[in-house]
Order: sequence, then C-alpha cells, then structure tokens
Amino acid sequence: MFRLLDDSNWIFIFFYGSLAVVLSWMASGCHLGNYTEDPPPSQNNPDFISGYYLSRPQSIRFYASTYQNSTHQAEATLSFIPAEISGTMSNPVILMMQDLQLGTAVLATSNGRNPLPVSVHPDLSLSESWSTTPRTYWNDPRCQTYLEVSETGAVTQDPSTPPPPNFGHSILGTIQIRFQVITQFIGSCQPTFQALANCYQDLNQCGGTDGPSNIQIQNQVLANFDALIQLKLITPADIPNIVNYAYEASYL
Repeated sequence: MFRLLDDSNWIFIFFYGSLAVVLSWMASGCHLGNYTEDPPPSQNNPDFISGYYLSRPQSIRFYASTYQNSTHQAEATLSFIPAEISGTMSNPVILMMQDLQLGTAVLATSNGRNPLPVSVHPDLSLSESWSTTPRTYWNDPRCQTYLEVSETGAVTQDPSTPPPPNFGHSILGTIQIRFQVITQFIGSCQPTFQALANCYQDLNQCGGTDGPSNIQIQNQVLANFDALIQLKLITPADIPNIVNYAYEASYL
C-alpha cells in the first residue's frame, strides 16, 4: 500500500482537536438500546447540515514528476487510496459543522475518528486547502518535505437516502468530494534520494547494522515508492530525480 513519506498520519495530527467536537455532538442524541436517535435542528441550534452522509470511493489517480520535466499519471485500484484519506472517508461519513456563519466543518468516520477540515458554503459546495509545515525527510536536515492538500466537492441533501444495513442513524444525503495531496520537496534532496534508490535495488546498500535492519529500512523505502513503480510512473533509477508526487482520490 502506498504511503506518503515515512509517516502516513501527517494530515491527522493537525486536526485531532476537532474530534472532541464531533464526539460531543454524537453523544447528544437520545440512546434507545443500540439505536441512537439523531437530535433534530431547532431555533437554538439551526444546524440542518451536520449528520451522516453516504460517500463511496470512486477513483484514485497517482502522479509523479521528475527533473526531466516529465509528469506521468496512472489510475490505480481503490485499494491504493492512502490511509490518510481512506481512514476518514468511511461510508457513511460524518459532516460536522463547527461554525455555521463561517462554514467551518470537519469530516470524520462514522464513529467520529480521524477528522479532516472542510469548508461548507451557502450553496452546500465544499472546499478546503492548506499546507503542512516543512519537516526533515528521511533524517536528512538538508532535505525538507511538506504536503499541499486541497478538497473540492458538494453536499446533496436527500432525507430519503436509505442508510447502510444495520446502521442505526438517519442519512441526510450524499457527499461528493475530491482530495488532492501533493508531496513537495525543498532543499538538497538528491543525495538522500540516491541512497534510497540504491537501497530499493540492493538490500546490502540500505545502511543497516545487520540483515534484519536492512530489511526494515528497505521496507520503508518500498512503502514510499513501490506503488509509483508498480504503476510505471517512475523506475527505481528515477528516484534521485523526483521533484514531487501526488494523488487525487474521488468519492461520491
């Protein structure tokens, strides 16, 4: 499974604070046995947007750019959707408004985990974009990496939408959304990329203290680049020339 860099949970780290809001909202329903009745909006709480929505994965496409000014792309099977997105986009997914006037909200799993920020506009379209703080890549302070994330989509409200089997909440409609996540690199990254390329192709060049440590290091390298190579976006020889790589995951 393809992962971003050597830490697939970067996006989640920034938004765990939203989780308490989601869980407090879920806990405000009336519990009847195993069934939870969702609280209706009221004049004191005029929120007709927060709730559960169906959203199924539709496609995943990967991109890779190298210093030869070439960008290649390929569609993959849905199992390649990285965990930082698939870990949030359960079906159904929660859309929880945080500020109705500003339109700030979060998306989270149906049990309130792994929140991601999103903005909801008056026409119920969705958008969001941000960048993570640059951080050291692969223990090389000369090479920094960060993520650029954008979201676009829309909410379609339809109270007649049937819930999934054995799901004890009403469904407010569907969410269509596309995530774009770009991994950017800055600084002098080629020496590290060359070392990773050497390790990818030869276990004995991974720099470990023994065989097991070399295997562990090579597995980390594989986790970063193997999907791009499987999809023929790059070859192992292209790793030192990588400028950035990205994916787009669509849900409907």
